[in-house]
Amino acid sequence: MTGLSEGCMQLHEWFTDNSDLTKTEFAYDIGVSKQSLSHILSGRRQVTVEQAVSIERETGIVVADWLEY
Repeated sequence: MTGLSEGCMQLHEWFTDNSDLTKTEFAYDIGVSKQSLSHILSGRRQVTVEQAVSIERETGIVVADWLEY
């Protein structure tokens, strides 16, 4: 998973640790489509600030970990 943001790598790990929640359910919880979540997880799409805030609320992965420097 090289080339992915720190937030994206942490989200992959979070899904491993929280396998009882489907990606479809999580996408709904953060207000995106399942396809958008798939693009975020693959690194094809960066998250918006609003999405990063929603992800932080659900997972504890801080917004700053999604920022590309």
